[in-house]
Amino acid sequence: SLPGRQEVEEVARVPLLPFGLSTEDAAPMAGARSEGQQALEHNDFHLRRFLREQKQWLSYDAHARICMSLGMNQVLLALSYYIVSRSAGKKPVSMMACIIGLQVLAITLQRLDVVTRRKAEASGLLLGHFSPIVVGVLSYFCRLHRGDKGLGLGLSVAFVLHGAWLVYNGLQFRLFSHDDLSVIPSKLRTVLYLDVLH
Repeated sequence: SLPGRQEVEEVARVPLLPFGLSTEDAAPMAGARSEGQQALEHNDFHLRRFLREQKQWLSYDAHARICMSLGMNQVLLALSYYIVSRSAGKKPVSMMACIIGLQVLAITLQRLDVVTRRKAEASGLLLGHFSPIVVGVLSYFCRLHRGDKGLGLGLSVAFVLHGAWLVYNGLQFRLFSHDDLSVIPSKLRTVLYLDVLH
């Protein structure tokens, strides 16, 4: 909590004659003290204004962090799909190694970002990250057997998995009211560290 006005004034009081100064320096020191008192009142106004304004921009900062978290996961998913499209029929082992590596990285990043309290929430994190693996496996087998019927079904399953993952993330980043003025998501770890002054 914020110190009260009396506590701030107590901290601002300094002896007029610190060790080593003569009485000739007392008049300028007294003037400096009155100027310091005025500055203290001015700073008190600015600190209280900052705390009022902070409630409003805290919400914007929290939503920017959501965008960064989801954006990074979307980039890793898109990179996985790109790898599938470029190398499914040519180098399936390296394709699967890259996809699995990227998805492990994406799951780890999301696990670091999102606060999960139950196993069901943690398993929801894995939901969307299986879609590139499903597409990779199906595209390899379809190209191996020269058929495209299974690929369409696999792409549909991957599309539904990805949509479910986005809905899950939307539910994870539900908003809650903070000091009756701003709204911030409750399950993003980086958001929980935003309000450092309280």
